[in-house]
Amino acid sequence: MASRLILIPDEGLSEDDKRALRARFEDDACRWCGGLHQRECPRVKRIIFNPADERSVREVEFWNDLEWDRSAVLWPEDLI
Repeated sequence: MASRLILIPDEGLSEDDKRALRARFEDDACRWCGGLHQRECPRVKRIIFNPADERSVREVEFWNDLEWDRSAVLWPEDLI
């Protein structure tokens, strides 16, 4: 996921900004939670990579549904 900062002004987003962010969801949405966020996915508790290929994932452990912080994630429905 690309790590481009998303700043939302107090008055909200313009329709052009919303369109641009919707396009980002097609390419940059997190594969683990489906949202956009700045740092590692808050849904992921632990990732184990394959020793032979440190870029391929062997196992992912997620936080229980009620245990992870969604506040730093931008969701598609936030752009309605």
